[in-house]
Amino acid sequence: MPVYKNKRYVMWVIAIVGFIAALYLTEYPPYGKASVKLHNDGYGTFDMTNYDGKIVESVLKNTDDMQVYYKYYICDFIFIAMFAFFQYMVTTAIGKLRQEKILRVGFVLIAVRALLDAIENVSLIIVTNNFPALSYRLVNLSSIITKFKFICMGAWFVTIIVMMIVRKRKPIRTGLHNENF
Repeated sequence: MPVYKNKRYVMWVIAIVGFIAALYLTEYPPYGKASVKLHNDGYGTFDMTNYDGKIVESVLKNTDDMQVYYKYYICDFIFIAMFAFFQYMVTTAIGKLRQEKILRVGFVLIAVRALLDAIENVSLIIVTNNFPALSYRLVNLSSIITKFKFICMGAWFVTIIVMMIVRKRKPIRTGLHNENF
């Protein structure tokens, strides 16, 4: 097997195993959403829901261990990185050089989604660390960032679908002369 294929194989293994491990880390005890739910009457985390200042204040008032949020959001940074790497691998596997513009759009959406997710985490760490003082502006900004993060995610899925359609409709020429292309 050529070195390039070995490298690509290793990158795929890292992307898949890393993504699954990071997902597990952010979902299950001792640091994941399941642990957060144990400390805030079952609400869980803010980063995957629709929330505002009143909801955050209500949930945080019923939280018996504020460190659980910090631990979760720190682990979520690992997930952000591994998910971005996984998205990159999927995008490069489906995209082709002929689809350069849409490939760039896919890469930008990956980067913007990861950046928004990181900003969201930092803002929620600040909110939870400063509680009972609560900045409604920061909570509302974080909520807006959460929405845009999901918009970027959806747009990335659309670019993947478009790349798959374009790839299927217009195969890349292999150098063989075929009148059907």
